[in-house]
Amino acid sequence: METKKPKIRYIHMMPAIHRLNLLYHVYPSKANEIWRANIRQVVRRMPIFSGRRVVVAALDGTTHGIDEVRRELEDSHKQIELVATRNDPELREAATLEILLESVESLDEAEASFYGHTKGNSTADNVAGAELWRNAMYHHLLDHVHVCRDLLLSHPCVGTHKIVYPTDSPHLRQPYPTGLRHGNWMFAGTFFWFRHSAIYSRDWRNIPADRYGAEAWLSGLFTHDQAATVFQPWPADQYPMPSPYNPRLYQWPIHDEP
Repeated sequence: METKKPKIRYIHMMPAIHRLNLLYHVYPSKANEIWRANIRQVVRRMPIFSGRRVVVAALDGTTHGIDEVRRELEDSHKQIELVATRNDPELREAATLEILLESVESLDEAEASFYGHTKGNSTADNVAGAELWRNAMYHHLLDHVHVCRDLLLSHPCVGTHKIVYPTDSPHLRQPYPTGLRHGNWMFAGTFFWFRHSAIYSRDWRNIPADRYGAEAWLSGLFTHDQAATVFQPWPADQYPMPSPYNPRLYQWPIHDEP
């Protein structure tokens, strides 16, 4: 009897990535110092980025000025393209995402960018949870950049805290408090890597005009199975999931440096 050969599933692998960019949103609030703790996390990892390093500072009467942001960046500001823009308190980082994306636009298959922001400014009432959440993202996406680069060979984007949620159930509350509906998954916290050839060959300017638009953006471009996650404190398809602010989710908590 002739035995059937098993079907082999081939995954298209992209060329290795040789150029890594930084795209970063800063809201330098006068109300708390959380933005400074975020910048310190980025500054000490600056050597990771071999390409452009673009930082947008969203400024208004509630913030420090651009010179204060430059001072916080220390000597690394000489290697950074620091852009000042008007803060949009409604759209927040969604308002500056297009500026950052446009600054590095290319179809280079060997290029990838990391996106992040000064997470925790607007959740200062939950300092402990925000600290552990954001520091886990910096650690797993930047300290383990080699893992992310490998995953980008077969995935267009890589992040952490992935959530896949139902869109057809009237009984489950949707994840965005504003009621935004855009795709059915997200990287909660909005820190991620993406491959240029995958992003810029699509309608990448389709950013929802919503305060959660940056968080939802990738879900409008890719399906959830195309998004790799490198730190997952709950099953990606568990919904509702635990709050990412819950300190008990972080078995090895990473605290801010003094």
